[in-house]
Amino acid sequence: MRLGWVPSAGAGLVPRALAALQRTDPGVRVVSREGGTPALVRALRAGSIDLALLSSAPPFRAPGAESPPLAVQTLAERALCLAVPAMRPLARGEFVGVADLRGQRWIAGPSAAGEQLMWVWPGLDERPDVAHTARDWMASCSWWPRAAV
Repeated sequence: MRLGWVPSAGAGLVPRALAALQRTDPGVRVVSREGGTPALVRALRAGSIDLALLSSAPPFRAPGAESPPLAVQTLAERALCLAVPAMRPLARGEFVGVADLRGQRWIAGPSAAGEQLMWVWPGLDERPDVAHTARDWMASCSWWPRAAV
């Protein structure tokens, strides 16, 4: 089985599912790869992967809306979270709307060709002002207190 998964699934869901599969069906060989939702949907349609764990957060189109249609099963729904240093104005409230994010500077993860930057709020209605790019989420978190973001 060829499995594709978004980065957030790789931290917990994928390892747990693969361990369970190994216990129940040890003969199943799984080859996996990480990718963004748009790239994984393209890979599913092209037949280069058999199954994908996707993010359905905006601005991604529903996977079943194009041809060939894909069967989609929702595994979990959760709120998106915004991480900011405690001293920033955005950290003071209970809720941050998309409009509050306009004009903010971002620390982003590198994107695959033609895809949205990782760690930049999905659905942002402007081109993000990316101050720093880091591959690792933990590295980017360590920049917040020190960097002029």
